[in-house]
Amino acid sequence: MKAFKENFKKCQVNLSEAKKKLATCREERGKQEASISAEIEMVLEKYKASRAAYHGGDHNIVSCQRIVGHCRKITEEIDVILHAKK
Repeated sequence: MKAFKENFKKCQVNLSEAKKKLATCREERGKQEASISAEIEMVLEKYKASRAAYHGGDHNIVSCQRIVGHCRKITEEIDVILHAKK
């Protein structure tokens, strides 16, 4: 029983240390400004592309033309986002 109690105390100490390390890592990492998908959505909104159009729910020709018409700019901006968020 004594060995069990000693082992339990060691486990509690290890758990406490692990929680402190996790808190430190989270603090150092900081909070991301926005997720990758949110930033990509913002790029597409910038070019006035309807979300339904590029998700296939609404085949609005105007939104599709906007996406195709600005495809080079859109893909360059998405490329920057993806490389920044590695």
